[in-house]
Formats: sequence, structure tokens, C-alpha cells
Amino acid sequence: MGAELGGAWSDTDWRYDNHNWFNMIGPALVGTNFDIDASGIIGGGQAGFNYQTGPWVIGVEGSVAGSDLDGTIRSPFFPTSDSYSADVDFLTTVTGRIGYAQGKWLAYAKGGWAGADV
Repeated sequence: MGAELGGAWSDTDWRYDNHNWFNMIGPALVGTNFDIDASGIIGGGQAGFNYQTGPWVIGVEGSVAGSDLDGTIRSPFFPTSDSYSADVDFLTTVTGRIGYAQGKWLAYAKGGWAGADV
């Protein structure tokens, strides 16, 4: 078990893609690719378990972290009334591990799933 606290950064690339005759002039004037950068604090915890039988090690680990990553830019099309934002509220992971121990060394493979509320 453990806890974590730190800083986090995100870089969200957004593409305006609305093809019709009315929306042709705006993207031609201001472009279609936009960048939303955010920074903030992230904190959470993790827990895991390893089991060894002979030289083989099998384990599982999970983590959950909350964050305040958010960034906003004004719309290039309607800057007085519209804005675009990116927000990450939490991240979570679940991983499994299998390894082979030899002396002070452990060779292992790890894989899993990660998700976020974006």
C-alpha cells in the first residue's frame, strides 16, 4: 500500500472538423487545430499483492488518483461567448505481473488497464 502526491501536466490537441458550406470560412481564417494545456496537483493511493512460489512471482496492483487538471481556451470562432476546455478528474490503473526470481534479480512482465475521467 502507498500514497502519492505530485504535479501533473496535460496537453490536449483538439481538431475542429465540421464540414458544411456555412463553416468553411471560419476554419480557413483561424485554422482547425487547437491546443489546450493544463497543469495541477494529482494525488491518490495504490495497493498490491505479490505471491512467490519457488522462483515464480505473481502479482496484482491497483491505483486511483484524483487530479485538478483543467485548461480552457477561448473559441477562435466566437471568443466572447464560447470556450473549449479539457478536464481530468481522476486516473485509475489495474495491472498484473508475472516474473521469475533468480538471486537478487527479478525479471518480470507487467500489463494492465488504465482509465481516466476526461
